[in-house]
Amino acid sequence: MTTIQLRRGTTAQWASANPVLAAGELGVDTTLKVLKLGDGATAWGTLPTHGVMGPTTATDNAIARFDLTTGELIQNSSATISDAGVLTAAGLTATGAINGATLALSGDATLDDLTAAGTVQSLRTITTGRWQRSVQVVPSTNVLLSVDSPSYIEVTTGAAARSITLPATTIPGITFHIMKVDAAAFAANVIGTINGVANRALSTQYSKVTVRSTGVSGSWLEV
Repeated sequence: MTTIQLRRGTTAQWASANPVLAAGELGVDTTLKVLKLGDGATAWGTLPTHGVMGPTTATDNAIARFDLTTGELIQNSSATISDAGVLTAAGLTATGAINGATLALSGDATLDDLTAAGTVQSLRTITTGRWQRSVQVVPSTNVLLSVDSPSYIEVTTGAAARSITLPATTIPGITFHIMKVDAAAFAANVIGTINGVANRALSTQYSKVTVRSTGVSGSWLEV
């Protein structure tokens, strides 16, 4: 049987010689296990490679990423999928929309700066399948809330009445749970239109109100 051998050499040998391959001539890099096809004019170092090339070392079960320039260079990643189908990704950042997804959770998870409908919401924790927004403790001060403020607001009025001002947002579904936690005689005043009425005073210890934005700027419903 006839043996056909192609022009070949290690990466170092090709780099040292840097020859111009004839048009249609193939060269093999025996170190990287890739091919280059000559055009009769371009030196070896400038010719594109043909054949998928991976890193010398990689993480076991890592999800492969492709080099944008050639589309043939496989890059390692920190995201892995086990043989059992378990996805692990440290420091995962996700962009875009997730449509029609069903998510099953076990254990606890923490998501920071979760983006929903183009709006950055504040820290949430998921505990045994339940969503819980983070808590903001307000020690004797006035607060202007924003759409990315924590959902749970605990207010201490101290020696004077305090105001908690709701944001004038047109985003529907933003929810705040506001409670006056101290026994001082001064009120925690929730500033905004709630059920069509301006402002709500929380006058006694543990008095509270839960409001949800309607999508009309400055308009909130009690829930």
